[in-house]
Amino acid sequence: MESLLTLHELIWGRIRGVELINALNRPIVEYQKAIFHDAGFIDGWFLTFVDTPSKHYSGINQAFSPMTGVFLLLMLGTFISAAHASTLAIVSFGYRRYLRTGSHRWLYWYYLLPLVPLFFLLSSHVLFAYGGHNRNWIHLYVAAVTIPLLLLLRWLPAAVDKTVYPESVHCLRRQHLLTYFPSLERPTPWHGPEPKGEVERRTISLIGDSLSTAFHISSPPAMLVRTWGEWKRNWFLNLPREQKVHPSVVERLSCFGTITGVHHASSSAKVDNGHRRSILERVTNTWHFSHQVDEVLVGRFPDILLIWIGHNNVDWKSKANSRTHESFLALSDKFIDRYERQLRRLLNSALASNQPTAIVVFGLINFEAFFQAREEAESMRRVDGSLYPHLESGYRHFVSMKPEYRDGIKELASLCNQKLNVLCQRLGEQLSGTNVRLVYSDAMAVATVDSADSLCAVDAWHPSSYGHSVLADSAYPIVHDQAIFLDWTIPTPAA
Repeated sequence: MESLLTLHELIWGRIRGVELINALNRPIVEYQKAIFHDAGFIDGWFLTFVDTPSKHYSGINQAFSPMTGVFLLLMLGTFISAAHASTLAIVSFGYRRYLRTGSHRWLYWYYLLPLVPLFFLLSSHVLFAYGGHNRNWIHLYVAAVTIPLLLLLRWLPAAVDKTVYPESVHCLRRQHLLTYFPSLERPTPWHGPEPKGEVERRTISLIGDSLSTAFHISSPPAMLVRTWGEWKRNWFLNLPREQKVHPSVVERLSCFGTITGVHHASSSAKVDNGHRRSILERVTNTWHFSHQVDEVLVGRFPDILLIWIGHNNVDWKSKANSRTHESFLALSDKFIDRYERQLRRLLNSALASNQPTAIVVFGLINFEAFFQAREEAESMRRVDGSLYPHLESGYRHFVSMKPEYRDGIKELASLCNQKLNVLCQRLGEQLSGTNVRLVYSDAMAVATVDSADSLCAVDAWHPSSYGHSVLADSAYPIVHDQAIFLDWTIPTPAA
């Protein structure tokens, strides 16, 4: 901005000098004007923005005016835009590189720091363009180009650091974690940087879909907000202190000492083929299996990793025209192929970490019990229409949930669970003699979510707090076994 103010003074100094020449010695005006010509950008500025058909302050041939304007725009305008963008990007880049933290509350500054100076910079350029004595459109160009250049300069260092300095990029990913400290009473979750030292070893992560979040179907704006904010309250991380609601898995694990739970699960997540996230998925904060694996691999590999994903893949009606055993075999084979690809990535990273690790693959939910609970909710809605206001809204997103297609979901889910079991046994045998364990668990496939109380009171699709409690009850025993495998011990109270 100082350069533009200096340029402003130079322009007005030139104008005052020309006006003095015009007033003192008119017969040799054009000769005296040439004294000011420097063949530099000040001459170009005069040609483009100061000279008019009635006033030729510069005395330069007007035939060069269009070409000079383009040159000023591309050279001077882009240079000033790049200077603004670089100044603002350096602040964020330095914060990410040297002041990174495990808390996403501090990470907000990475995105917020440039906004205030950017606002004042863009506002000043708009004022220069439409106010003052020397109005011109190059300021609008500078204001417009600064924004994409800033985005480019914020993206480029992160893209490079993904390979050369991945630790610094880790803080840019979702920091969905809670830490529990052991106490005599029910522990309180603490959201902050990952603990250092000895307690840092005890970490557990979850890869999953909307059944592991507090998401539910409602109006589109509310769902969009919920995809970004409803990640803390679920069977894995944290549950409310209500009657009949038991503690979460991570909360129960705090009996072994300080434990950090990292939540990667995302609404609408599928077992995918490893494609890049689309613009829509970025807007809706959707992270599929491969993207969640990317998150896990960026940081230190967790001591225990839970995987419960694939429920959005059993929407068979959107993929097959008829319900046949052959079509379901093909769908389940495709599901397992994609699942195995991501699971092998995780296993390779776990082996490379050279630390004791346990990976638990949960089978898909007990759809027999789930549909029993949903039928109960549908009966209640027929009696009282005010209940479960979005009970049928989910059919737009998951057509196989309709009553006439539910048997197909049960069959396809059963095939997927069978093949997941075989897959884990096969890969688990290959891990013999290593410090990595792979376990398949049917805990979720037999969980008793068979009453309407287990389902969300809005859509009767996703789990309620009580439903999450039931899932935590089912999942914890197998997770506890992995803690024992890792030689976690319950601290002895001080005398």
